[in-house]
Amino acid sequence: DGASANLRSNGDASRKKPKTFQEFNLQMDEIKKDEHRVRTVFGMMLSQVHGVSGEMAQRIIERYPTPASLFEAYKQCSHSNPARNLFSSMRVSELSGRILGDVVSARVYEMFFGSEQ
Repeated sequence: DGASANLRSNGDASRKKPKTFQEFNLQMDEIKKDEHRVRTVFGMMLSQVHGVSGEMAQRIIERYPTPASLFEAYKQCSHSNPARNLFSSMRVSELSGRILGDVVSARVYEMFFGSEQ
């Protein structure tokens, strides 16, 4: 896709004319409209959390496809502790008995809200 092509052509970046602010904003508007790209970037964000595998990130975005949908789910929780455990019992896959667990769930929560004392 276009994003991958941009990453691959990075070596030629010194000869490219930089985008204007208006061009950049138009591109960002298109990305915001494209649910697939939002899911992809969100999955990449999640997979950067220590202990979150690609498979785990995929399971999370199946239920919460955007950061906004996850944030809304967190807001529905009454206290920070239940919010931290939002994914505790989520299965990594339908075939395995593995779950994401408390530690991974808390780390994803902390990615959005930081750690609380």
